[in-house]
Amino acid sequence: MDKKNAPAALDDRRVEALLSEAQRAWQLRDQKRFGEALQVLREVIRRAREAGLGFFELQYSTTCFALEVGELEEAMTYALSSVRLDPLSSSCRDILEKAAARVRGTLADDERKPGDESTPRLYALLVRAGKASPRCHVAIARYFAHKGDTQGALQILAAVTQLAPNLREAWALRGELAKATGDRTLAEQCSAACAAAETEMDEDVSVRFFGASVAQA
Repeated sequence: MDKKNAPAALDDRRVEALLSEAQRAWQLRDQKRFGEALQVLREVIRRAREAGLGFFELQYSTTCFALEVGELEEAMTYALSSVRLDPLSSSCRDILEKAAARVRGTLADDERKPGDESTPRLYALLVRAGKASPRCHVAIARYFAHKGDTQGALQILAAVTQLAPNLREAWALRGELAKATGDRTLAEQCSAACAAAETEMDEDVSVRFFGASVAQA
């Protein structure tokens, strides 16, 4: 973070204070006091915003610290901000990839509760970043189904099974929901497709039209 990028009207002492606090956060991090380090950076970012500053290094560092304490929603939010502030930075792009991978893994976790209220927020961040995967689409479909929006879930799963036909869990969930709605023909088709699927793939596939539905969830 370079103070020469700060607005000329900003008191140099305030910039130095922000730099000092950011450095203290890294010192806390080196001491493995990750939670304290994150709190310090949150305050630094708040003060920087009040001063009209947008240093991408602060967003990058906060992403790192948030990942270390498992605050995935915060990590994705700051990672996206860092890329917005400096889209040419390889460090920012790399930390966004790391954060997105963690979120994908969380959403695809077999032990995740279908009604977890963080699911639509995490999913929306992935879609915004263009980093959602087929299993993440299944996770949001499972969330919708759990909340009673069976048709919304089936719409998502229809797209996923078309784009990722080898993803067994998508076919299985689609078949389960089809059976629940009395669509025996679709249920049988899904059962056959599930049995024929070759692998549990998890490649990135953007299904961007899901975004509007998620934003309303």
